[in-house]
Amino acid sequence: MYCALGAPDLFLGGVAVERLAWPPTLRGGGVVSSLLPLAALASFLASSTALRARIGALDVTGGGEIGHDLGLWSAILGGAALASLWPVEPWGLVLAACGLATSTLAPAVLWPPRADRGPWGTWAGLVGLVIFGALAVAGQWTNVSESWAGLPLAYPAVVAAPAAALVLGLARRPRKS
Repeated sequence: MYCALGAPDLFLGGVAVERLAWPPTLRGGGVVSSLLPLAALASFLASSTALRARIGALDVTGGGEIGHDLGLWSAILGGAALASLWPVEPWGLVLAACGLATSTLAPAVLWPPRADRGPWGTWAGLVGLVIFGALAVAGQWTNVSESWAGLPLAYPAVVAAPAAALVLGLARRPRKS
């Protein structure tokens, strides 16, 4: 409610500390305003815990150790803290993150490989990641035209997601005996 009504920049990822520290006055008086930073922290903790559990469920060994690896999570948080120092427009970052998720995770979630071909989901994600990364870097270094030819460089997920889905399609085909 706060994001939609009071601070749309917070919803888009353009978080300014001032906006969190001094939220606009909403109905409900000081109680709502004083609980807002606590609610934001609780939301962050809940999403972090869910992310750890989800990544632990993807562990190939079945033990879920990757979700509780202190070194891995320290590196992720350190990388995120370091990346937060780089000035970037939040909307471009959100668009890139959604495109990367679409290219790597969405094909395996929407069209999972058969149980006997489980590693194909990982290969499809890697194909999507490599294609998305190559097109995103090429789009940053070249002038992207506003024609159909420039679409893959402006929105790399347009090519990367179907390529990952194609890998999964090949995995779903029955083996020839």
